[in-house]
Amino acid sequence: MLEGSHGNQDWLDFVNLTAGNVQFPVGNGQTQLDNYKFHFLDNFTRRSGLVDSFDCGTYNQRIEVVKFFHETESRTACPSNVNAQLSNLALLQTTDLQDPLIIQTHQILLNIKEVVTFKPRNSVVEIGWSPILEQACMQFFSPRNLRKFLTLYWHIWHPNVNFVHRPTFEPVKVKSTLLAAMALIGASVSPDMTENEQAKMWFNCVEEMVFTDDDFCRDSQDDQDVPTLYSSTDVSRIQAIQAAYIVFLYQGWEGTEASKRRIRRFRFSTVISMARDFGIMSAKHPDYSTVVYNEFDWTGFAAREQLIRVFLWIYLLDHAFVIFNNLPPRMVIKEMGMHMASPEAAFQATTSEECCRELCNWQSRSAPICKITFRQVVESFCKSPIPIETQRCFADLGPLNLFAVVSAFHALLFHHQNSFGGHDQLQAVYNALGNWKTVWETYSDELSFSPPHVMVDKENILPVDLWRRVGFMCHSPEYWLLAKLLVDRLSASTDTIPNSNDDLINASSVTHEPILTQYDQTTLVAPNLDGHFKLEQVRLDSLQPDEALVEIHASGVCHTDLACASGKLPCDKNAVLGHEGGGVVLEIGSGVTNVSKGDKVLLSFSSCGTCPGCVSNHPAYCYAFNIYNFGGKRADGSATMFTVNDGHKPMYSRFFGQSSFARHTIVHQTSLVKVAQETPLELFAPLGCGIQTGVGAIFNTLNVQPGSSVAVFGAGSVGLAAIMGAKARKAGTIIAIDLQTQRLELAKELGATHSVLGLDQEHIIKSIRNICPPIGVDFAVDCTGVPAIIETMVVALGMRGRAATVGAPGGTAIAKIDIMSHLTYGKEYVGCSEGDSNPGVLIPELIDMHSRGDLPLEKLVKHYDIEDYEKAFSDMESGRVIKPVLMWK
Repeated sequence: MLEGSHGNQDWLDFVNLTAGNVQFPVGNGQTQLDNYKFHFLDNFTRRSGLVDSFDCGTYNQRIEVVKFFHETESRTACPSNVNAQLSNLALLQTTDLQDPLIIQTHQILLNIKEVVTFKPRNSVVEIGWSPILEQACMQFFSPRNLRKFLTLYWHIWHPNVNFVHRPTFEPVKVKSTLLAAMALIGASVSPDMTENEQAKMWFNCVEEMVFTDDDFCRDSQDDQDVPTLYSSTDVSRIQAIQAAYIVFLYQGWEGTEASKRRIRRFRFSTVISMARDFGIMSAKHPDYSTVVYNEFDWTGFAAREQLIRVFLWIYLLDHAFVIFNNLPPRMVIKEMGMHMASPEAAFQATTSEECCRELCNWQSRSAPICKITFRQVVESFCKSPIPIETQRCFADLGPLNLFAVVSAFHALLFHHQNSFGGHDQLQAVYNALGNWKTVWETYSDELSFSPPHVMVDKENILPVDLWRRVGFMCHSPEYWLLAKLLVDRLSASTDTIPNSNDDLINASSVTHEPILTQYDQTTLVAPNLDGHFKLEQVRLDSLQPDEALVEIHASGVCHTDLACASGKLPCDKNAVLGHEGGGVVLEIGSGVTNVSKGDKVLLSFSSCGTCPGCVSNHPAYCYAFNIYNFGGKRADGSATMFTVNDGHKPMYSRFFGQSSFARHTIVHQTSLVKVAQETPLELFAPLGCGIQTGVGAIFNTLNVQPGSSVAVFGAGSVGLAAIMGAKARKAGTIIAIDLQTQRLELAKELGATHSVLGLDQEHIIKSIRNICPPIGVDFAVDCTGVPAIIETMVVALGMRGRAATVGAPGGTAIAKIDIMSHLTYGKEYVGCSEGDSNPGVLIPELIDMHSRGDLPLEKLVKHYDIEDYEKAFSDMESGRVIKPVLMWK
């Protein structure tokens, strides 16, 4: 029973984020909210990212929205030109020039170029301007992409933060900063993971655009006590605030840890100041109840309503920081003197007449409160119980306004927790929670199924109507429940006053774990070494000084992972594998100096850093390589991951220093390679092992020289990387050997000058000697680990030829070598681990190779959602895909 006191327990026990529910005693006339559960907040505090955190529809709905966009585009395009546009880039560019949005594309390009080229000392932009970047900018913000991303913004994102007035929104006329910010949100919620990552490249640039905009830099109009909302200047300032808030959204939920801190500490204060300069109390509507339709100023209504809503959302974000970050509120309820938001039926009305009619109906129906301010609503809730006849009027405020009201209660609780007051100070919050409960239940019972607040049936909704649905504010009861539990706990704590100085010291030292320290700990586990995997939750250990906590965004899949999972290579049951990770650093140990919180990192193998192999710049030959990479635990014998449901048993983890088949993982510092913030992790995650091994074998182990001949046995990801490395080294002859013709074709696209279908040893040797007479090649790489292939490779070497094996055969495989031939022709055969690479040196070089066009990884990589891991593994084993990459975000 919610009215009962359960304050003797810690509120985090009530929240019970793992279970997602709260248990209360039965009795005393429970109502709807008495049995409410933390479904939304459970997910909200576990996950990151806009799609995973908010109500962004299902994956299928996002696909349907994109399909809807393409159908709309095809209907508006000229049929006779469609095929030509697809086949002729020049014509496509001509068509773009005729597109009304090309002006916005050009303006966004100019703005981004300016913030990239002329960086102030404290600029957040790290990239440099180049023709390639200009082309990428034009492509990402092209007119067609702008329309696509806006479609995704409206239908997928808009219901969650609904302060832009869609019916009067004109993309060709709005500020380019607002359009660019909305496009980034649209791309971030796209079902296309490539677009998700591409958007991140422009996050900081658009942020800098928005906060260096003239509407942010000019002085406030001190001589204007109540600013009007009719001039274009005022509308422009509203759009500037909207753009800034959208920056908060994508940086706060999709950006780096550094970006999140910057938003909380600096940017948000700027927007609050701008809101105050604008005049929060000026955001009020006139009386519409007697307005004649043909005299109704729809544009004026849209401006006022957008200002009211953006002020509400600024207040809500401020209080989200209070709830989830334990930060003091920067806005107080007494300054919130603007009107409440109008019903959705009016805000979503597509004509002036419809909007005016809905406003008149609402104001006549809710006359007692239609002119009430936000401050007055909260004060009313904090007083004595609201009369029954007034409850329905407050219920008619709708879900957005009621969400703002219940969020205000958390600020009152924060102030109580940080003051010396007693139980009496909680009485106002008790009253507020009781009143809010009855009002919400009235709304839920009578008004939550139809207009004016609920415009569509969420369970039976077409893609075209998704923008009309109610967003995550429908979960407001969870915020009420959280506040109620805190009140019960605080109320109980005030009943017991310490009687001694020691008790006072002990009481003051009690701390409570912030809610946002809860991380999604989903991992891909190989439970039985039979080749099968499953997704399950694990528990992470605390960090040691030489470790970092990394949020994984992408995990490359290597044959080594599958070999370990099937028991062919050293491994144990309950293994968390993965050794080609890419992600963002969330926390670092006290001894970690090579990365900081918020850095993007690619992950590679681990090493001790102190043995002769490591200190001689050959960490791949670390004396403790097996312990650090195949040991399944830290060097001290402890585990980094534990089971959740099986007695918290240690798991086989710390694989290659990372175990990156996990949403969050603990990584050894030697496995961390910092990369630039614009680095697309989903593309470069495989660099940490397979690609590095192939290119490193060519660069480091063999040191292939220009004009020489190279044979590569096995055209998988490692072999194809070796081919690209040989091409980069300007080898004269590059021979690819494989059993699959389609892989040989790809090898020739990537740089192979010849291909040999590996039917048998005799055929391979004969073919190579025909290409490189008289006896064979200068260099050779075996990427298979098959003893018969290794023997063939050594035979196919020419005089003083040098060969290396990079493929791991497992077990005690033995290859036979003709010693006399080996001696007579001065051949060399060596092993090669990890390309004899220093990841901190080679991985940045590989990224540079890609930028020069020497490492076109796009031709190798295919992305899979983590839920589709079985298909990813199957496609790789069958040869349909060269390098699968699992996407965690």
